Amino acid sequence: MGPYAAHCIQGANPDSVTILAGTNDLNSGGVRYECEKFIIHSRYNRPSFANDVGLIKLKTNVQLNDKVKTVEYDYRVIPDGAVVRLTGWGRLSAGGPIPNLLQTINLTYVNHEECQKYYGPNNSVDIGHLCTFQGKGQGACNGDSGSPLVYQNRVVALTNWGVPCATGLPDAHCRVSYYHDWIRTTMNSN
Repeated sequence: MGPYAAHCIQGANPDSVTILAGTNDLNSGGVRYECEKFIIHSRYNRPSFANDVGLIKLKTNVQLNDKVKTVEYDYRVIPDGAVVRLTGWGRLSAGGPIPNLLQTINLTYVNHEECQKYYGPNNSVDIGHLCTFQGKGQGACNGDSGSPLVYQNRVVALTNWGVPCATGLPDAHCRVSYYHDWIRTTMNSN
């Protein structure tokens, strides 16, 4: 069982979703795993993307090998200005094609107060969000939702939302440290 963005699994049927592991190419290699159930945070709010976190339980355990490894979730807050790595299958530009190869980009962590300044007083930046910003043309895009954000080889966040495709504003990600207790408790009870 592992965390994912709630808006990606809300309303979806677990029987129609598979998880691909062990490849960086959507069309070649790897193993697909069937989903057993989705668990969405009880306070998830779609319009604001507050508490945009859920868990996916697989029908079978993922088989670890040289291409499939575990990664720890980090419950600590990362330092201001930390460089984090986003990996995902999202589009390379708004409305552009979905890439066949897994994409990676280094982004800079922007603290909560600074992130709110970019968006003004009527924003959707929640205390549970972790923001990143690298500059116009660099960031998350459509299809990156739920993708992991990694700092020092540990997952610190999952992509939630952004103004589509790096238009010059920070992207918001679900902060794992904020939801650590919910993730741990929910995984242990399911």
